[in-house]
Amino acid sequence: MLLTDYLTKNGMTQSEFARRVGTSHVTVGYWVRGIKQPTPVNVSLIRAATAGDVGPDDLQAALELARK
Repeated sequence: MLLTDYLTKNGMTQSEFARRVGTSHVTVGYWVRGIKQPTPVNVSLIRAATAGDVGPDDLQAALELARK
């Protein structure tokens, strides 16, 4: 599941999610829009914070969508 879809499904803002994973809302915005790829540590934190709903393949898909 794309991170943006996860946030929408769970009624969560980027700021709320940022607090959950210990980063800034700006960084989460980059991930959501596929502008930047999270570090391996952040990928693990994202996966844990989403109970596995968002994983490395989903984050890669956001990057690919942004390139189109």
